[in-house]
Amino acid sequence: MSFISDILEVKQNEINRIQKRFTKNDFESFGYFNKVTKDIRSVLNPGSFGIIAEIKKASPSKGILIKDFDHRAIYNNYRTNGADAVSVLTETHFFHGDIQYLEDLAQISDIPLLRKDFIIDELQIFQTKAIGADIILLICEILSKQQITDFTDIAMGIGLKVLLEFHSEKEMEKIDFDRNKLIGINSRDLFTFEEDLGKSIKISEKLPESIFRIAESGLREKKDFIRVKQAGFGALLAGEIFMRSHNIGDKLSEVRSWCDS
Repeated sequence: MSFISDILEVKQNEINRIQKRFTKNDFESFGYFNKVTKDIRSVLNPGSFGIIAEIKKASPSKGILIKDFDHRAIYNNYRTNGADAVSVLTETHFFHGDIQYLEDLAQISDIPLLRKDFIIDELQIFQTKAIGADIILLICEILSKQQITDFTDIAMGIGLKVLLEFHSEKEMEKIDFDRNKLIGINSRDLFTFEEDLGKSIKISEKLPESIFRIAESGLREKKDFIRVKQAGFGALLAGEIFMRSHNIGDKLSEVRSWCDS
């Protein structure tokens, strides 16, 4: 729990700084705040399997993933080679992300942009809309049942789509599946960093049929991608496999061919 505690402590300090500079009304005055957002489901062709490709400079467990980091170039590689949406890590301290990356891409993107961060305060939700994101990530393990409900309603109320992520079956009791229909199942345990794709598939089988499932983490080989597709997931979210490749575009094209087979 210490790693998560460290993240949440840093995040709360960040929120305190944001609160000193901005109010919800301030964010509502930003140009992107009133734009119509895009949904991953709306950009998929009937029967297709979606790819959310992640821009991720570093991770706490793996360190720097890509040395020559250029978020615009990475986005262009993703867009050209078959990504249906792009996830942008904006957490600065542990993942070397930045909200500026997402703001920059919002100026050029014609596909959905997901803000991936640790959201624990409603002001962050307004900030997310203001910087041009289409989808916001909420993580069950760091939120209470009431927070999940409240944050989902706030986000949807200002036009954001919500991707609700969890890692353990016990988190399902927090979720109102009539409200949260876009669900990410992460095969990487948030506390131990261990991955178990089989566990994610077993959890997905317990979700209502109306849920749009997104597979996250633990996807490295062709058989992994085919496995989650056959298990009924509608899309996947992956970043490390692309960030650590010698040619991001070629690797995404290869994964795209696996998903379309």
